[in-house]
Amino acid sequence: MLQHVLHVYSMNLGFAKRLVSDLSEDQMCAQPHGVVNHPAWSPGHLAVAADHLGTLLGLSSELPAGWEQTFKTGGTPSPDKSFLMTAHEMDHLGQVAAWRRAMGLGSAA
Repeated sequence: MLQHVLHVYSMNLGFAKRLVSDLSEDQMCAQPHGVVNHPAWSPGHLAVAADHLGTLLGLSSELPAGWEQTFKTGGTPSPDKSFLMTAHEMDHLGQVAAWRRAMGLGSAA
């Protein structure tokens, strides 16, 4: 199970890097056509989620001060922790992919 989670996490990290590697600082915070979760917010939010999972597994938090508040989830938290590192990441990475389309950019290379 752990090998599967680590594989998916590595795959998602590679996809995240491809999604944002060609963006300027201005693009990282742009919110075209009402898209709220811009590319600068999504990786921070995913880092907070990964840190939370680590603490559930008994690891110490490595987040910079204030990150948990800055990148907190705005909705009602789900009690289901089983997809925290796999489906959760792809949900937000999909938002960045949709943001790229709203900005008129091509798909991630």
